[in-house]
Amino acid sequence: MKEIMEEYGIKYWTTTPPIKCEFKRFPEDFIVEEIDNYGKKRTINYTLIEKIKDFFPKKQKSKKEKYINFTLIKRNYTTQRALEEISKRLNVSQTRFDYAGTKDKIAITSQSISAFKVSLPDLKKIKIKDILMKDFSFSRKRLKLGDLKGNCFKIRLRESNAKKEVMKKFKEEIKKGLPNYFGPQRFGIQRKTNYLVGRAMITDNYKKAIKIFLTQTGDEQKEVTNARKKLKKDWGRKGFERALEEFPKYLNLERNVLKHLCRKQEDYLGAMKRIPRKLRLMFVHSVQSYLFNKCLSYYTWQDVPEYLPLIGYKSENIPEKMRFVLEEEKIKPSDFKTKLMPEMSLKGGERKTIIKIKNFRYKIKRKDLILEFCLDKGAYATTIINELTKNLSEK
Repeated sequence: MKEIMEEYGIKYWTTTPPIKCEFKRFPEDFIVEEIDNYGKKRTINYTLIEKIKDFFPKKQKSKKEKYINFTLIKRNYTTQRALEEISKRLNVSQTRFDYAGTKDKIAITSQSISAFKVSLPDLKKIKIKDILMKDFSFSRKRLKLGDLKGNCFKIRLRESNAKKEVMKKFKEEIKKGLPNYFGPQRFGIQRKTNYLVGRAMITDNYKKAIKIFLTQTGDEQKEVTNARKKLKKDWGRKGFERALEEFPKYLNLERNVLKHLCRKQEDYLGAMKRIPRKLRLMFVHSVQSYLFNKCLSYYTWQDVPEYLPLIGYKSENIPEKMRFVLEEEKIKPSDFKTKLMPEMSLKGGERKTIIKIKNFRYKIKRKDLILEFCLDKGAYATTIINELTKNLSEK
């Protein structure tokens, strides 16, 4: 086993032996409840009182209340995919919807959503399998990324070999916290392409970025893998046209890019703009995240600073270990000021190096290990799972 997980730049800090288990066999094994900025937990349960309140929601006080806030509960959906389905039913652009944070796909999650100039009666009428909306209210402000306090998790690890003495030691060790790594979700679960696409974007190499986005294979259905491989071999207009026929309709992002390339074969910058802005930013953020993870992995409990930089074009006073990582990865802070797509430029910032795990509890039930804990915003539950298993087991 490698000490540093090269895919994500992660090193383990706890000393307990690895626990074997099965992670996310079912969405019900991973439950996430968001805690909003007011400290209110967006619960999964839909109580009778909430149903009555939603049946008689508060009226819009003024025309300035242009947003409808609600709790979105979803099962086996990404946040983007769920909002895409909702916007389709309403026949409005997905850009009208905002959220405080993205949530896992293979999970049951709850989170706050705001919708701009959407009909409340129409919103309440929507029926989609594995999606529920509740807690409707009007607001003058839209949600922005980061408008939350944190998340609470209940996780079932199946077929576990966890022993009480190991869990007792683990609980003791994590009292001082764990390294605040960005989780695998940041880099792409099925194909792990976010970092590679982002690397190409920060050097304005959009042909390379699009080629990776369309042809890089991973843990997908065989028909998709084969279609990507064919396109890689036959790159060009004919390949784009054939791929448009072979790529399944649920790969709508790839299909939008392909449609553009069928019309304008060499316009890779325009093709990239067919991808929603938030996702494009995720690609660039994944480069920031990898640099942060890799740098943090070179520290120990004894010498880790409270914060490390998230590298951007305005980053100054960069620590020696981060300078080493930048040199190793052949990346410069100035690379984050993208010329051809300036809206993707990142100034930089900083991030806490240690996360505190609140209300950590565990229960060994037959062959299953059940964990419950809460984390502040920006922290990943997979950090705890990875420390337990000493293996990046995210699906």
